[in-house]
Parts: sequence; C-alpha cells; structure tokens
Amino acid sequence: MDGHQSAISTAFRDGHTHKPVANQFFEVGNRLPTLRYIAIDHISPLRRGGDRSKMLLQREVFWIKKLNTLTPTGLNEHCSFLSFLKQI
Repeated sequence: MDGHQSAISTAFRDGHTHKPVANQFFEVGNRLPTLRYIAIDHISPLRRGGDRSKMLLQREVFWIKKLNTLTPTGLNEHCSFLSFLKQI
C-alpha cells in the first residue's frame, strides 16, 4: 500500500502518472486521504517452515483472478503464475 500512496502523491505533484491506481485517483481528482483498503485474506507465519512469500504471491494471484481485477476490468496490469511452478 505504501507504493500506491507514494504513486498517488507523486501523480499530484508531477501532474501525471503511469501507475493504474494513481492514474485512477488523478483522473477523478481524488486525494490521498480518500484511499481506503481492507484486508481480505491473511497468511499466518508457516509453523513447519516453507516459503511464506511464495504463498502470499499465490494468494494474491488467487484474489486477482477471483475478483476479476486484471485490466481492462480492473486495475491490475499483470498476474504472474510463476509462484505456482515447482522449482527443481
């Protein structure tokens, strides 16, 4: 979220942006204080080890697909399935 907040602030300072979320805010004239978000999932630290970062990426992909937030219907520009591939 810090990246989105920074991009929104930069968009208003510079007068343009290439970031989808910041562009949406800039185009409609919303300012940073109007940004709201809510957690929809939680991944606890893995008790038996494992790659928590990989699991977080997998859940992010799951929610991007489930909520249909890829462009053109949403603001996510890409969705990588690499986190689902097993490394040898």
